[in-house]
Amino acid sequence: MSQTQDLKSQVSTLVDAVKALALGWKDKAIAQAKPKAKSAGILGGSFAAAGMFAVKAVSLLVLAAAAGFGALYSKAMNPWAATALGLVTVAVILLLIAGVLGLVGRSQIPELSKKVDISEDVKLGAETVKAGIEKGKAEVVAELEGVHTPELDLR
Repeated sequence: MSQTQDLKSQVSTLVDAVKALALGWKDKAIAQAKPKAKSAGILGGSFAAAGMFAVKAVSLLVLAAAAGFGALYSKAMNPWAATALGLVTVAVILLLIAGVLGLVGRSQIPELSKKVDISEDVKLGAETVKAGIEKGKAEVVAELEGVHTPELDLR
């Protein structure tokens, strides 16, 4: 009975040590993740602001292109009609670009409908865990009965 109590206390000590180790790893991971999360937030905000300014700049370029077309057309018609035609010309160009980009995006739809299958990996992982548990149980039973078994090889 004394050997059983010693084994139980050793297992309990081992479980406590593993718990403490896991908590230490968790605390270390959190401590390392906080500065990275802050940097990621700053990075995301900076990219968002840069994107906003880029969109505004592109909008101004679109207006400049419309003014350019309007100036080109103004040699043949009155200024208001030339301005309107310049805006329409740029709008048609932008719609053509949007159509091409829409078709490119549409061609990617079949990729999204493909299923991801990891069932074999999950089954293999579950079988490995079950085998490890069974081997561990057998080793504990053998140890309690006083039979020595070879060391566990997890490679």
